[in-house]
Amino acid sequence: MTGLQDDDTDRGPDGMSLWSGTVALAKACLEVAKHQTELQKRSSKRRKGPSGSSSVSQPIGVEIRADLFVNSTSYSVLRDALQATGSPMRLRCRDFHAEELSVAGIVALLEGLEPAGVRRVDLRFNNLGLAGLCAVVPQLSRFPDLLSLKLPYSNVDVRRHAAGADAGFRRLSTHLGKLQALRELNLGSSRLSGKLRQLLRFSPRFGAFGASP
Repeated sequence: MTGLQDDDTDRGPDGMSLWSGTVALAKACLEVAKHQTELQKRSSKRRKGPSGSSSVSQPIGVEIRADLFVNSTSYSVLRDALQATGSPMRLRCRDFHAEELSVAGIVALLEGLEPAGVRRVDLRFNNLGLAGLCAVVPQLSRFPDLLSLKLPYSNVDVRRHAAGADAGFRRLSTHLGKLQALRELNLGSSRLSGKLRQLLRFSPRFGAFGASP
């Protein structure tokens, strides 16, 4: 379920945006998990195996591979869906987009994603700051297929972090260097005067990145 277009002119009043589509998928996974739990409880009461343990057939598992879009409104339902256990429906992410979330919220969602298959992570308008980036970027090393990382409007300004900027940028650079498959880095609207070379010294391989002077 990837490559869907989010175009208001095409989807009409009864259509579904990518953001609401993520919520619908998350709720569906939670409903199936709830149904499966109830089914197992009823089955365990009706029949027991030879050893006294429940004899309940397991449903066929279904992986739903989708691009996930989340903000502060939809955070809770997606977090619960990613953490749900026992559901035959499991969310698998290809492209992950998050806006207006806290550092802790972003980390919690990244930890819930299956590492294999995540190709793009787009974290914009999250006001992470340098400290937030140093907390979030290490989580991305779990994703061996990550090709693109976009961090625009992260509120990084070296002029405000003069005292601890060098140590912070060293940590950030080290963690970026662990993203071996990365080909695109976007730091748009960040103020990195005099620090961009230090930040990117770990690798010359980027095909595209943005950073304001």
